[in-house]
Amino acid sequence: MSKYLLEIFPSVYKDFIDIDLPPHLSRMAGAFMGCGINMGHGGIPVGMKPHRDVKEQRFGVMCLCPFGNYEDGGVILWELKVVVELGPGDLLFFPDSLIHHSNEPVKGERNSVVSSINDAVSQSLSLEPMTCRAIDREGFRVVDISETQKSFKL
Repeated sequence: MSKYLLEIFPSVYKDFIDIDLPPHLSRMAGAFMGCGINMGHGGIPVGMKPHRDVKEQRFGVMCLCPFGNYEDGGVILWELKVVVELGPGDLLFFPDSLIHHSNEPVKGERNSVVSSINDAVSQSLSLEPMTCRAIDREGFRVVDISETQKSFKL
């Protein structure tokens, strides 16, 4: 995830890496401070209602990487009025503290890995305008997602 963060958001990567951490803290996922794994259970896939991650870094991005055997379950970016269809291993970078997001109903087992950085440790970051960018699992395409797109599939 950090490799692609460096490629498509180099200034955010630099800001994340330049954060001085207290001695008792370490980065869990490269440039990102935290990493979480969302796992479904009992045949119930991971699902989310519309929300913003308000404690995450306000002017950075998080990275979402779904995995599993599933169909559908696109990520809805509400303010952009777009649905991003992600396959297993695709990456989606977006400012999760600024954009309400959720996912469509999914068929099968869809789990995800999410890397982010908490705002409390990132007060020194720049105020660079953020966009949403997605990269396919092979690393071949990076696509900016804009308000002009209503649906996006890698």
